[in-house]
Amino acid sequence: MAFFLITGLGGAGKSALVYELRKRGLDALDAEDVEGLTGWRNIRTGEALDGPPPAPVDFQTHRFAWDNAAVAKLFARPGHVFLCGSAWNARQYHACFEQVFVIVPDKPQPRAKPGQKPRARAEAAPADMPIENGRAIPAARSVPEIADEVEAGVRTLMRPRTLEDLKRLLRPRLKRLWLRIEDRRTIRTAPASQ
Repeated sequence: MAFFLITGLGGAGKSALVYELRKRGLDALDAEDVEGLTGWRNIRTGEALDGPPPAPVDFQTHRFAWDNAAVAKLFARPGHVFLCGSAWNARQYHACFEQVFVIVPDKPQPRAKPGQKPRARAEAAPADMPIENGRAIPAARSVPEIADEVEAGVRTLMRPRTLEDLKRLLRPRLKRLWLRIEDRRTIRTAPASQ
């Protein structure tokens, strides 16, 4: 059992990659299609919203985020699972994946000029942020070529050759175990509804 995240900026090709991996017989999921995983949340209270927040969206209070319980449930899935997507809080789960494949745009993202406010960016900013367990994949190729690189990366990763390679494989399993323990503890300590 191993879990792989494929992330990147909006429009990088994550959804197209889901279909290509499925054609190859792999268990690939689009994060937006996993029930209860993604949704708008009030980031101050943690409360999930029934729909999108009022427009224009105030990103200081509301973000598109993954739900802890749904992530824990996803990590109980058997086999090798490829999750494609991104969210505001996805970085907190990166250590739970054996590998995070980041589809990097072929053109650098524009930067704000001095004195200007930065432009709104997608949830993931792979080109300029280090990512734990991360491996950059250039987007300037066909979807089958990107899928080939993902599969080659998985094959290499799943055959540890050194003690360090083995430790790298064990760390995400321990993180997932800790996440499930935390999720169960949260459920037990949650106040009963009146």
